[in-house]
Amino acid sequence: MDPVTLGMAKADARKRARDQRAPGNIGQRIFGGRMGTYDGSTATTFQVTCELQQHFDAIQLIFANHNAAYSLNAVQCKAAALPSAADLNGNSAAWVPVTKMGMNRMMLTTPLSGDRIAYTVSDMIPLASVPRSDAGTNPIVVIRAYMTNNSTISVVGNGTDSFTNWATRTDGRLWAMRAQTGDQVTTPTTWTSTTNISQSPIVGVRYLARGKVVNVMAVGDSISDGRGTYLGEGFGGLVADRLSEDDIAVEYSNCGWAGQSTTSFANRAMDILQSDVKPDVLMFPSNSPNNETNFTAAGIVSAAAHRSRVLAECARVGTVPVLWTLIPCSPAVHDWGATDALRVADNAAVLALRQRGVLVADTATALSGPVVGGQVGLPAEYAPDGIHPGDLGSAMMADLLEPLVARGAGL
Repeated sequence: MDPVTLGMAKADARKRARDQRAPGNIGQRIFGGRMGTYDGSTATTFQVTCELQQHFDAIQLIFANHNAAYSLNAVQCKAAALPSAADLNGNSAAWVPVTKMGMNRMMLTTPLSGDRIAYTVSDMIPLASVPRSDAGTNPIVVIRAYMTNNSTISVVGNGTDSFTNWATRTDGRLWAMRAQTGDQVTTPTTWTSTTNISQSPIVGVRYLARGKVVNVMAVGDSISDGRGTYLGEGFGGLVADRLSEDDIAVEYSNCGWAGQSTTSFANRAMDILQSDVKPDVLMFPSNSPNNETNFTAAGIVSAAAHRSRVLAECARVGTVPVLWTLIPCSPAVHDWGATDALRVADNAAVLALRQRGVLVADTATALSGPVVGGQVGLPAEYAPDGIHPGDLGSAMMADLLEPLVARGAGL
């Protein structure tokens, strides 16, 4: 068989394997990837109350740490299922202990460096969801973690981003974070706070679902993070919500980190793919506007090398990658001038990966405006701030990514 025919046969085999992929029954939701710090010099109990896409019979808590200098202890954790969003604290609910390797104290893993994230997942704890008694349909779980002996705690949220609007969502994506000094885990009824905050060491939940679930994740920079829309959602959340159906749910993990370069988010993608939180489908950009002031040949080569690393690791661990081409930017934000031709050429090289069976969304072409001074523009109606897709731009990206994610997930 000649090399061309052999390559086509291999691509067909990969496509058949993807198309036959069956959704599993382990769901996963990670709220956000951008990390920050929290003053933990006073022993504090953190609480997260969230909705999941499927009813469940057991759960795992997901913690994250982004600094190798931090050694974190979740001294004690408990969780409970809630019937209503009317009371997000659930003091009177039936709380169950959450352990790690059978022990109440969880030592959280440290990452290799500060631009990476180490995830720690608890034991799978029997906890059954309960029917909703309010107007909602998605099951609710409330989680508490009592943390001591830490002057600095690694948390989701950098301290300036506001996520409190997630606490009032009524579309099935509720995520409410709260904190209170002292131990409100040993005796849950001692909790009194009703103040929603924007930081927590509890970053996600895995669960044993009663139905089929596909786990979709996005890594990348602020565009993946959803900076131009409902913060923490972006196009990835739209894709997941559009693909979710009664018989198969699609959970979304947002692991975008604003301000990070291709090197950084490729490293974090590698960490994720080698961890307990690896998704079924991983969306990631081919490059980032954060790499260089102007595009250079060396920078393009470096970005290509990093995405090749991620593609190879996806193949090794069985995660389906979905790439999207780097969208243009307004010269008022990044004046790339004639060097933008290197971005355009690199996007063409990324699109050529389709010939090898890689799923690639041509988001760049869809969001491209007139060329001025050698640079492709980004129309303001797509990205009001000149770089981050707004509601219209995110919807356009979701239109292109949705069928590829569905194909990769076997939906």
